[in-house]
Amino acid sequence: GAVSYGRLAARAAAFAERLREAGAGPEAVVAVLLPRSVELVTTELAVAWAGAACLPLHPDWPAERIRTVLATSGAVALVCLPGAERAAYGPLPTVHPPVGDPETTTAGAWAPPPAGPAPDRLAYVMYTSGSTGEPKGVAVPESAVLALASDSRFTGAAHRRTLVHSPHSFDAATHEIWGTLLRGGELVLAPDEPLDPARWRELLTRDRERGGGVDAAWFTAGLFALLAQDAPETFTALREVWTGGDVVPPAAVAAALRAAPGLRVVNGYGPTETTTFATAHAVEPDAPGEGPLPI
Repeated sequence: GAVSYGRLAARAAAFAERLREAGAGPEAVVAVLLPRSVELVTTELAVAWAGAACLPLHPDWPAERIRTVLATSGAVALVCLPGAERAAYGPLPTVHPPVGDPETTTAGAWAPPPAGPAPDRLAYVMYTSGSTGEPKGVAVPESAVLALASDSRFTGAAHRRTLVHSPHSFDAATHEIWGTLLRGGELVLAPDEPLDPARWRELLTRDRERGGGVDAAWFTAGLFALLAQDAPETFTALREVWTGGDVVPPAAVAAALRAAPGLRVVNGYGPTETTTFATAHAVEPDAPGEGPLPI
């Protein structure tokens, strides 16, 4: 169901107090091992309000990788759901996020967080894939997240409602979650399960037909190409799509635009160190369907 900003703030403020009791504070790192959910969004906001840095951990990571990341990051606490195999991750204090119906939370029962704005304070530590060796943590300050959220390319009606489907251990989730919350937009959480093209089409077009739906989405180049090939009608539910992370096939862009002529497609690129995007190029509707796309 829908969660208002007031209820989200109330739950996050209360949880921030619990996190501070567990050792969270400025420059302290709090590990977050949660599925995509309201609890995840609440926790990320609570960590920020506690003044701490978030360390996102993907639930599908092997236990050995999680132990390595926890050890090298110096995390002071681990946020996970009740019943998680905490023993597999080492002797770290665990905290459970508030669960249950957010509607039971009183929207007015919260106070401003004690940790005020601090642009140079650490916002999160995100570990790279480790494909070239040991996973390496990238430290991102609050100022970088604020710069992403204030980017004029993400203002306006095309980004009023944003799809949240990227793993929170991947920096595209920073754009999806924080880039939307800090602009007062609405998060639309995708189910925390693998979705094939037909399911994506059904999920997005159904919600649009019901008067809801999504305005903007980020898809990896691979997923974008798969949807363009097998379910191009998916794009009729969107106003704007950002894609990248690999070479975006021009033919896929052409197929998406044929299905949704009013769609805006942006080819974006950026390593984790640049907080999601370093450069981007809006593809012209009459761009040729072959050859490399600019970024």
